[in-house]
Amino acid sequence: MVVAKTKSHFLFKVTYVDCSIETVISIPCNLFDTQFEQEKKYGEIKNSELKKASASLKKFVKINWNSIDLRGKIEFKLASQKYKYCFDEFGKFTDGVAFYENGQLFKLIKKTFPNFCT
Repeated sequence: MVVAKTKSHFLFKVTYVDCSIETVISIPCNLFDTQFEQEKKYGEIKNSELKKASASLKKFVKINWNSIDLRGKIEFKLASQKYKYCFDEFGKFTDGVAFYENGQLFKLIKKTFPNFCT
């Protein structure tokens, strides 16, 4: 499994917000960008960490959950198809349909972005 890249940048983008931001309702994944428009921070997992990110994509485990308090999202391109998962501060992910855990990917996000929910 190889994460694709373009000439100018790798396509493993991470967008996140500070965990101290409070919301009165659970924000669905498809509204993350509009809800947190002013607060978003961006980054990419690249170079030496990209191989680890790619390997972690095989580690999503479906869980029985019904909502998460979104704090970020990842977007990546794999085999010409785009994917997006939102995540909370505890390492639970959603694609907007189901919920997952992926400890390996979450550890990589926290390592790459040390200011995320510290």
